[in-house]
Amino acid sequence: MMTVRLTGSAAAGRATGVRWVRMTQNGPVTGAESADVIVMAASAIETVRLALLSSFPDGSGKLGRRLMLHSFVDGSAIFLDERMHAYRGRSTTQCAEDAADPDFPGARAYAKAHGLPYIRGGIMELGGSQDPISEAQSYQTLLGFVRSAKPFGTDFKQLMRSSILRDRLAGCSMVGSELPYLDHTVTLDPAVKDVFGLPVAQITWSYGKYEQIAQQFYIPHLKAMMTKAGAGVALAVAATTNSGGVPTGNHVMGGMMMGADPATSVTDAYGRVHGLDNVYVADGSVFVTSGAHNPTNTLMAVALRNMRHLAGTPA
Repeated sequence: MMTVRLTGSAAAGRATGVRWVRMTQNGPVTGAESADVIVMAASAIETVRLALLSSFPDGSGKLGRRLMLHSFVDGSAIFLDERMHAYRGRSTTQCAEDAADPDFPGARAYAKAHGLPYIRGGIMELGGSQDPISEAQSYQTLLGFVRSAKPFGTDFKQLMRSSILRDRLAGCSMVGSELPYLDHTVTLDPAVKDVFGLPVAQITWSYGKYEQIAQQFYIPHLKAMMTKAGAGVALAVAATTNSGGVPTGNHVMGGMMMGADPATSVTDAYGRVHGLDNVYVADGSVFVTSGAHNPTNTLMAVALRNMRHLAGTPA
């Protein structure tokens, strides 16, 4: 079941309920529910989409703006002389905080040289590798270029035993901070519809100068760190390099930014939508900045704070 629209009157400043739709074997079924209070928590993109489908009041002009997706850098290290066994544990086993500091050695000077007051990287997550099935698929792909009719056999077994892409591989991913640009937006696509005939979310986003300069500064540091750890081969690239510029992470923030002034924000400091006194937001869309770490704990803390305020209990 999917909520497709909030009902009520913007003029009255309240929502009265929601309309929903669900798919069945016989096609879509629609319905409606009344509500005294509505809490939106569909993650930033879909929360904004629902707000736009519901024609929310937008006195600030910020609804759907300042989308943030984090500036990821993906690093990989191949250790030719030893097996790392990275696939046996969690995808992230250790973290390093050094790059989250704007005063990381050399960072401010590099920023100044490129016309910026500062740059900031983010938390570096260490560990990670391929699991055996993913590794096998990678080798079959590689062998397919050499002999497409037989991407298996003795060579395949030797590759699995040497395990260059699993047992000798370790990863390092930097979750870089991203600025809240006004032109990074979630809007309703004018042409593309979902299965229910509703406009899908259209994302307008790209790395800005701040993110590009930060990546240029930190990529050599990631490679040097992995090389000094003993890697025979070390690579580090922006996560969008191999995706055609499409963001690859799951850290989705912004679009319903909170703030005290209705002229500059979409919700108040507790996630209540300006102009709708019984509609709250409790997800990452209310973030005003992205930070330099995974957003999940902050997201949960903000949601809990907002709901405690709604319930009238201490924050």
